[in-house]
Amino acid sequence: MLESYEIAWRPNYEKYQAAIWCGFGALSASLPIVFNFPERPSNYFAIACISMGVMRAYPAIRNATRLKHLQKVLIDFFDRKKLAKKTAKKQKENSLWLGWGFEWDTSHAQLAFDLIKRDPSKFLNDESRANPGAAWLHGLAQKEDEVDIPLSMLDGQTLIVGTTGAGKTRLLDMIVTQAIARGEPTLVLDPKGDKELWQGMKKTCEAIGHPERFMYFHPGFPEDSIRFNPLHNFTRATEVASRIAMLIPSETGSDPFKSFSQMALTNIIAGSIAVGQRPSLVRIRSYLEGGVDRLLARVLERYFEENMEGWRSATQSYVTRARGSKVDGYLAYYADTVDESSSSSEVEGLISMYQHDRVHMSKMLTSLMPVLNTLTAGDLGKILSPRPDDMDDHRLITDSATMVRQGQAVYIGLDSLTDTIVGSAIGSIMLSDLTAVAGARYNYGDGMERPVNIIVDELAEVINDPMISLLARGRGAKVRVIAATQTVADLSARLGSEDKARQVIANCNNLIALRTPEPETQKYICEGLPMTAVKHIMQTQGTNTDAEVPLVYGSNYGERLMETEKELFSPEYLGLLPNFHYLARLTGGRLVKGRIPIISDQEGAN
Repeated sequence: MLESYEIAWRPNYEKYQAAIWCGFGALSASLPIVFNFPERPSNYFAIACISMGVMRAYPAIRNATRLKHLQKVLIDFFDRKKLAKKTAKKQKENSLWLGWGFEWDTSHAQLAFDLIKRDPSKFLNDESRANPGAAWLHGLAQKEDEVDIPLSMLDGQTLIVGTTGAGKTRLLDMIVTQAIARGEPTLVLDPKGDKELWQGMKKTCEAIGHPERFMYFHPGFPEDSIRFNPLHNFTRATEVASRIAMLIPSETGSDPFKSFSQMALTNIIAGSIAVGQRPSLVRIRSYLEGGVDRLLARVLERYFEENMEGWRSATQSYVTRARGSKVDGYLAYYADTVDESSSSSEVEGLISMYQHDRVHMSKMLTSLMPVLNTLTAGDLGKILSPRPDDMDDHRLITDSATMVRQGQAVYIGLDSLTDTIVGSAIGSIMLSDLTAVAGARYNYGDGMERPVNIIVDELAEVINDPMISLLARGRGAKVRVIAATQTVADLSARLGSEDKARQVIANCNNLIALRTPEPETQKYICEGLPMTAVKHIMQTQGTNTDAEVPLVYGSNYGERLMETEKELFSPEYLGLLPNFHYLARLTGGRLVKGRIPIISDQEGAN
């Protein structure tokens, strides 16, 4: 049997009924005074009428309140210092504050379905009609509460989707502010270089009394930037080589140019490590452009020092026969005295590069050299390949592992608007470095008592395979990734595959959607939601005549209460959301319709 059904969105007939009953009550009460009617029956009738008026006033107030909620614009500001203080309370509750909202359920789906049929603009005032977006979606709830998300949910990674101007950066600002206030390491990668975002991070550090925690990296402002070595953290030479090689554009994973470049990088990096040099982008570029002669000579000297006595005097004759070429002399001595069982892989790799045809090698490295030139040109060479012995440069030198260990709040601007290729390359190699740090945390348990927050705006600009791996396995290393993008199509275009885009979404247990007008993205967000049944009234009418007696005419009219299966939250609603409103699909199937305030640095904001 179908449940009862009330049409919520209609003129407020109850208020007229209440007014009429109360009017008759007042009239009845005044009759004895004006017309000398009997007092007792008049008063009894007045009491009865007023009682009926009060009874009808309750649904009238309920309906008026329901309509009033639809007309709210709902834009709030919240002081950053107050948010930092609020975070201390939320930290005790082990939760993240995401503004105000309510749990979206079947009742809200029914109300939205009914309202759409009747045109929401009929129930709005001039102010709410002028406000862009359908704020009435939030007004479907009669009450909103603070939205608190358990911090443990963030361990499952979070994806934020929203079009330009919908409020992604402001939402990230709110999340970052709370992460810094909790004392957690927080690294923000921002391709756009949003000034308000990094200034908000700096002011948050000042508000909590730790301004030294803030660090700033931006290739567009190298004079103010820290110096950062993205190759500092690694466990194997092949790991660093892969980190650089993945920046080489390739249509297939088996590109011979990319494979050759990775082999060359591995040989140079392994050789550098063998002689005690920490690899850097500038050093690798110099060896590739100028030849590996110097590096090979040092590697051979180190090998001879560790394995052969009296090698200095023994190699002199070989160098003489090689017409003074130290490298050729060392190679001849190495070939005559070292057998295969005791050979060095570092030496053998560099020898193969040294003896390789120079013209052919330069052709095979044509894809790699532009990448290295991109990351080492001009001031980038100084801030991405810092030299500790440069006494004239007093800018701080750091790396990802140090930032995480010291609990820093780091803003990494990529300046993608000025130079998309450079920004994308810097972001990708830094994400690879952070993935290596996460791997070390997972393997060795270093610093696991404190979670790490990695915030990525415009994810499609920097996403790569290490980033996907971090999304999939970062939970074990207590790394919380919160990434934002505009559409799913951006991820597909960047990764070259819709399946990989789906892989990214599948690895994010929490999905927060702001306004997104793109239909495919709307479908991706809502396709995992359960279906529900909404009620509606179907009206039927018909006429009939008797074929044998045409003058006999009949008609019928009826109403039937029907149920239709529909999405719990219709995808098209995502295109109607106002700025700073969101739909959150959280771990465990929790569905929240919420809104966030604009974080303000002005004193007196609520």
